[in-house]
Amino acid sequence: MSSYSVSLNLNNKDPLYQQKKTILENNGIDVSKPFVVTESAPLPTGLLSALRVQSLTKSELNGAIGVQGGRIEAIRADRQNAFGAENQRNALSSLRNALNNNGSSSITINQPNPALIQKTNNEINKKRFLFF
Repeated sequence: MSSYSVSLNLNNKDPLYQQKKTILENNGIDVSKPFVVTESAPLPTGLLSALRVQSLTKSELNGAIGVQGGRIEAIRADRQNAFGAENQRNALSSLRNALNNNGSSSITINQPNPALIQKTNNEINKKRFLFF
């Protein structure tokens, strides 16, 4: 099975750095270590429930950040059941968007598999929810 290793690089100057780090750690993701992404499991299971941001509109996300100091878990929780299938299909896109809030955090793919990356990109491009 094709797979590739992904590392999360959080910029500590990002205003939402601590919140993002806490959400990831609370869902079993150690930001100091890479994790493996495969065709059958695009992201770790815990991360899918932690980063359900593609179901938000840009104004909802901006409002949550402005009013709640970046705490968007409540809005995510309200949406999680309705967007389960889309979350799975767009998990990598959601992660990228969540970590790139304010353009200061990123995802690094270690030893990427071109075929799997293309497949993932194709899935991401099927439906676009946020920032596109």
